Amino acid sequence: MIGSGFRTSVENAALANGVLSHAQLWDDNFTAMIGHPSVPVVSAILPIAEWRGLSGRDVLRAYLMGFELEVRLGRAVNPCMYDLGWHTTGIIG
Repeated sequence: MIGSGFRTSVENAALANGVLSHAQLWDDNFTAMIGHPSVPVVSAILPIAEWRGLSGRDVLRAYLMGFELEVRLGRAVNPCMYDLGWHTTGIIG
């Protein structure tokens, strides 16, 4: 998990990274999707990258692809989804 030195499974690390990042308000904002695209993507990519030994280029490529997909989906379903009470970050992220 980011900065802790604690070791766990890839899945648990991704979950903990996401919870801690959101709790610490490290979220970005993307108005068009009505959400925070980076935290879910980065929280999952980092433990996978460590597990698989991915390069910085691979990590950046995965981030850009995940960010782009999340924003496109968010734009497609909002503001309807948000108006119904669903938060894009949790549903699409």
